[in-house]
Amino acid sequence: MSSLGQPTNDKIFLGIVGGKLVQTVPEGTPNAVRREWEAGGKTGVKWELQHDNITGKIEEISFYEGEKDGRKFVNLSIRFDKTGDKYPVLSVGTTSKYAEDLMKKLPNINKKEDVKIRPFSYIPDGKDKPVSGVEVKQQDGTGQFNKKITNFFWDANALVEGKDKKGKSVNGMPTPTVEELENSDWEMFYKRVNRFLTKYTRENIVTKTQSFTPPQMPARNEINPDDIPF
Repeated sequence: MSSLGQPTNDKIFLGIVGGKLVQTVPEGTPNAVRREWEAGGKTGVKWELQHDNITGKIEEISFYEGEKDGRKFVNLSIRFDKTGDKYPVLSVGTTSKYAEDLMKKLPNINKKEDVKIRPFSYIPDGKDKPVSGVEVKQQDGTGQFNKKITNFFWDANALVEGKDKKGKSVNGMPTPTVEELENSDWEMFYKRVNRFLTKYTRENIVTKTQSFTPPQMPARNEINPDDIPF
């Protein structure tokens, strides 16, 4: 059974902000943290409970397409087994680094066993930009969450012809084209990677999850975009 704080909604919607799992709650909720946000030219305030990680069995993986304030979005949604009588649902935008990191690791997760998901974001010494992602672990033979789930699309031990270092993309992951390298067009490359990961997850991971846990997809009006943290 998943382990998390007390639920406040029909489903416990969780997002990831600044390397923390966040749950939107009413103002005045004990331990809630005030966060100012800005998106699409609009600003606002949310009150959120912060969690370091979530642990439990993954029961459903799906994509949710919605629209808020005139902005269309696609979220990767991961539903865990119940905590109390509620289902925690981790929902993150597919273009975020957190979602991409999750999609890289989902194929290596044993979905019949508990998993521990911990987002992170930090600025390395001497750098200006943060490093963000998601650490995913499962239990080892001792029952501790020491088994690190790695990137399904990267072979760290592979020898690369003509290079001294090891490591290369595998399992269909795109690599930069000659044109992208010559023009330093990393934006186009990263878009191709994101499209690949989303397509792979739709065609492989979602289907596999449904095969052993037939999901009852919620009606559109069951999901309120205001409950999904941004």
